[in-house]
Amino acid sequence: MQEEVTFKEIQKEELPETVTAAIQDAYADYTLSKAYVGSDSSYKVELTQGDENIAVFFNANGEFLKVERADKGGTEEPQ
Repeated sequence: MQEEVTFKEIQKEELPETVTAAIQDAYADYTLSKAYVGSDSSYKVELTQGDENIAVFFNANGEFLKVERADKGGTEEPQ
């Protein structure tokens, strides 16, 4: 059975450069509102653009894991 990952809020400046670069590349039009580190060393960032709020998950290498859309309730996994 897989353990549930727990997240702890961190300062935006504490995000690894790889994660910051991935956000700038893929979500340049979004504003970073909050950042978290997971118990499995993954990272969760909350981004906003207008009325849209999303949570994007990355591993420590800045590789995209998934995105959760607060307004649509859906989760998108990488292809």
